[in-house]
Amino acid sequence: MALVFSGIPWTVPSFIVDVLSTLHTGHNAVDLYLRLLLAIDAEVVDREIIHTQAESERNNRIKDTMREHCVLDLTNSWHNILVEYEKSHPSLVCQCHDVIGAYICWIDITLIANNRFVCKLVDHLKEPLLREAAADCIHEVVTKGMDPLAKTQLIESFVTVLDSAGVLKPVDDDDSDFLVKLARLINGIGVQLILAWQKLEKKEVDKRKMIRCAVENKVSLLLTFMASDYDDISAAVFDFARDYIQLIKQSGSLSEVEQGLLENMLYVVITKTKYDESYNFEQAGEEEAMFDDYRKKLKVVFDNLAALIPEVVLKVTKEFVVNTLGVWQACGYEEVEAAVSLLYNLGEALPASHGNHFCGPPPTLPQDPQALQVAQVKTSTMQEMMRLLVSSGVSGHSHPAVSLQFFECVARYEKFFACECQFVPGILTAFLDTRGMRNPNPRVRSRTSYLFSRIVRCLKIHIVAYTEHVLSQLAPLLALAPPAPGGGLSSSGLLTPDDQLYVYEAAAMLVVAGNTSAQETQMLMRNLLAPVFSEVTRLAETLALERDPLMQVSIAKSICHATAVTARTSKAFSNQNTIQACGCINLYLEALQLFINCLNKDVGPFLQTIFVPLVSAISSALSEPVEDNEEEEKRTRRLLQRGYYLFLTTIVSNNLLDTLAALDTTTLHQVLASVVQGAVEFPDPVAQKNCFVILRRLTEAWGQKDSGPPGFVEFLYTQVVPACFSAPLKTTFDLNDAQTILALHESVTCLQWVYKRRGEELVSYLRSEYLPKMELSPGLIAEYCRALTSDAKFFRNYSKMFFQRAKS
Repeated sequence: MALVFSGIPWTVPSFIVDVLSTLHTGHNAVDLYLRLLLAIDAEVVDREIIHTQAESERNNRIKDTMREHCVLDLTNSWHNILVEYEKSHPSLVCQCHDVIGAYICWIDITLIANNRFVCKLVDHLKEPLLREAAADCIHEVVTKGMDPLAKTQLIESFVTVLDSAGVLKPVDDDDSDFLVKLARLINGIGVQLILAWQKLEKKEVDKRKMIRCAVENKVSLLLTFMASDYDDISAAVFDFARDYIQLIKQSGSLSEVEQGLLENMLYVVITKTKYDESYNFEQAGEEEAMFDDYRKKLKVVFDNLAALIPEVVLKVTKEFVVNTLGVWQACGYEEVEAAVSLLYNLGEALPASHGNHFCGPPPTLPQDPQALQVAQVKTSTMQEMMRLLVSSGVSGHSHPAVSLQFFECVARYEKFFACECQFVPGILTAFLDTRGMRNPNPRVRSRTSYLFSRIVRCLKIHIVAYTEHVLSQLAPLLALAPPAPGGGLSSSGLLTPDDQLYVYEAAAMLVVAGNTSAQETQMLMRNLLAPVFSEVTRLAETLALERDPLMQVSIAKSICHATAVTARTSKAFSNQNTIQACGCINLYLEALQLFINCLNKDVGPFLQTIFVPLVSAISSALSEPVEDNEEEEKRTRRLLQRGYYLFLTTIVSNNLLDTLAALDTTTLHQVLASVVQGAVEFPDPVAQKNCFVILRRLTEAWGQKDSGPPGFVEFLYTQVVPACFSAPLKTTFDLNDAQTILALHESVTCLQWVYKRRGEELVSYLRSEYLPKMELSPGLIAEYCRALTSDAKFFRNYSKMFFQRAKS
């Protein structure tokens, strides 16, 4: 309806007068009137709608016209509606509240913030059917943009009236929907006062002090609502809490009263951190997700408090943790979990250098006696709480929430165990027995398997002394599960396949970290992986005989999992403890060969089926025209081309050349030509290296007479040999780049393999035909041919100098 006149602002006053004249006819006319005003707001005022410049100018003209001619009539009509229909038609009154809340942002505040309106709004806060809408309306009034002092006076006058009416602390009210609205109002009052304080200049000391006092007087209301049993009521005042903490931080001063208020807020946070007894840990739903989100917001308040009053937060948290863990058997799980959770949260709330809370103040700390004392108190307090955590027996709590939080805490504060190694055996036992990876609860088992790998990685030098015991305890958990009927991958009793990856990684880290000889390390690693290899061999034999398609899928997934756990153990090696230094190269080569052998006979036919369609699709995609300015598309093409060469490299490197040999002559020629083109033309040294790897592998396999497809020897001389010279001579082939040098080495190796397969025939061809075309002197040609027939290292070095001279 607003669209009818939105383009003709000068007609609005008369239109409004016409509508107002109908209100006496009854509630239907009033309903239409209020809907009309809300439609005007949506079209003209609503800031969430993006308007064009012309529309914005039109909307401003409409508002100016309404301010000048009819706003007073509008506000009078609103008051009449509030009075006349509050008993007979409460829904109309609520709608009128919505209209006032929408229009207050652009009309004169005094038209609403006066005795007749305020008294009526306050009366409505006492009426069950009206109070939610009234609270929202007052919220819009107090959040209207205004001068800081005027805003403060408005809020204070409202608060005085509301407090006198007794509506600000409805402690016995069980209408949670209304209390959420009231909490939102209190939040708006607090946030607006703080915003007014921030807008004042620092030199306006008296005014800032007055507003700060006004804020302080509202904090008791903040704490009342924040402590509500209903989380949505509590969460509604979090912005006020956050801004209040920020105000004190910005002011640079903290009075005793303010410290007391902040400490009370901390107690509220601790109390509200506890799980509700109705929380369903077995089947979390929407309510559980809402509480998890609420708890995250609580943590933000906790972190803000810790940044402002760290000593108080540390003291109060310690009292709660010590008092709870000291008698945890007599407490509900909610109390115990909250205590461990708060200890965990201290790690982020009170950060330490490199996460080390347990080794005293850092050497970079200024030598201020008070600062040193504070740091020492923090260290001793954290040590005391951690000692109590690991020695209290709370790790044996039956509730999974406590178990999970315990192990999270242990993993976060792993540096504690580096300082106090006497607790390491007990923690290892907790991870390994029914408290951790053998816990009845699958969530606990899954999470602790991951945390165990983290602990081992961080504390391996303190754990290696227990390697033999740990590995013996892990053995049942490392056993691979048999294939599951139905095409799935079964779990190995207690752990899922993903969990098992972490356990294998942890076991391998212990083996590699041990102060043992390479021979002993290799033996231990072989003992770890031998059962995996045996199972893979058995599964491969079973797969060859299995006829059930679903069971075939299950067996294949089991082999894939065995591959994954084997690969995961390689993460245990590092630059200090390399695979070679630990004597494990042969072990992993055996593993690679085993897995390839398992798949070769199945991969070959599959590759032959999909090879031509796949290569055709890639060629088609790469041949599509692309605009010069389409950089993202160009990058995608380069990645696709690199992936294509990597795909071919994988085929030739895994003895799957039958896939290429089975191609018809035309298709094979196209594939080989694309490889030569990549080696010479594609300006990507990684891809060029792969192309030369492909050409080398093909030369090894097919370079001798009658060993390859027809015409391959001719291909060597017409394509491969020229590519070995053309590529390094390209301007894009940067001989100062490390990746390019690797590509050069591969091209040199490729040419030497041509020599190994063709012998003097190649030397004669180079000497008499190819090199003379490059206009080289006879002496340089002879020198090059001698280098070609030398050892590989000499020829690599010579080739680099040869091409550097040629390009200079």
